[in-house]
Amino acid sequence: MVSIITRSTPHFAPICTVFANTETNGLPSCDDAHLVKIVKFAIEEHNVNNPVSSLYERRKRLLQIKNINTFAEENTEDYKTAQYKVVSDKVLMTKINNGLTNEEIRICKTENNLKMKFDPIYLVIYKDKYDLIQVSIMNYIKTGDKELNIIYD
Repeated sequence: MVSIITRSTPHFAPICTVFANTETNGLPSCDDAHLVKIVKFAIEEHNVNNPVSSLYERRKRLLQIKNINTFAEENTEDYKTAQYKVVSDKVLMTKINNGLTNEEIRICKTENNLKMKFDPIYLVIYKDKYDLIQVSIMNYIKTGDKELNIIYD
């Protein structure tokens, strides 16, 4: 059974807590069906709580969610450049704040099969200092809080 708890504070992005099984190394794999499901759930919840007025934006959001089918694992070492600034900043901050190495962080990227060019959505997955598995959904939100956070346990 999966339990989902959502909370939001004035200064932080909404946090969705999900309790489920993980891989033997402690982090879910990028192609984990449950991970994809909870990421979609968190994005849908964000969209409900932050509606847009533009028909184009609403349709774009629906298409993005509909087409999140799989994530591919990326090499953490590749995210040190300005090209991936949002992700590289998150990886660096995560390493410093939690004392982690590249091997203890997993980066996943959406595999986009559409002819429409959406910016890829990234997941930064790691265990924090409290031994909780954190999943940061990056590059979906363009204004305000730049990421959604899920605790995957």
